[in-house]
Amino acid sequence: MKLIFNVLVAVLLLPQVAAAICVQGDCKNGQGTVVLQDGRRYVGEFKDGVRSGRGLMTFPDGTKYLGDWKDDKPFGQGTLSSVGKFEYAGEFTNGVRHGQGT
Repeated sequence: MKLIFNVLVAVLLLPQVAAAICVQGDCKNGQGTVVLQDGRRYVGEFKDGVRSGRGLMTFPDGTKYLGDWKDDKPFGQGTLSSVGKFEYAGEFTNGVRHGQGT
């Protein structure tokens, strides 16, 4: 399970917003929705074309990350969950679990 979690966090780190299609809103500096080539969907805030602020990333298998983003990475408070497999709620720094969390 730790391996699955680490792989999911690594995928979150991939700065692929540039390879994504903006399907709604302002995906440069504002609130928008992008769909990535691998089927991931991000709905949230952008700054200078990267995920920054609050947002939700949904993976094709139903796994979700809802939380804070900075420079295209989970950063701050967030929850990473996969139905029936795991849930981590807590702090992230540069896309990895860091600090307090369960």
